[in-house]
Amino acid sequence: LDARRVGDLAYGIYAADAKADPHRAPWVDLDEAFIDKPEQQWLAERFPERRTLLRANRGGIIGELALATGACCLMPRCIGDRTRGLAALDTEATGRELWLVRHQDMAHLPRLRVVADWLADTLCDGRWVVPAH
Repeated sequence: LDARRVGDLAYGIYAADAKADPHRAPWVDLDEAFIDKPEQQWLAERFPERRTLLRANRGGIIGELALATGACCLMPRCIGDRTRGLAALDTEATGRELWLVRHQDMAHLPRLRVVADWLADTLCDGRWVVPAH
């Protein structure tokens, strides 16, 4: 397999109210099945006493629930920044590495490069990270 780091998937804290206090406002969180993920661990460390209203398993759903309830949510910036009605409360909340893994025989196919570039542009900062060898 050929593995390449695409970049960093940045997360931010969002709410419908740009003046919401994430220490006091209710939250919409990821489903408990994701408790071991780095972003959920970061959230638990920073806001251990948060009151969770609802849980979901996708960023887009979390954003819609936050809009409907006035709650805060932690979600990828590539989703939060594009969700109409959500305000970024903290755009440097946390992040995680995003990797693309493909079969080495297919690594140089133009169609895979197009998909990889789209992922980098859409989910990250648009720059490929070249791993050190």
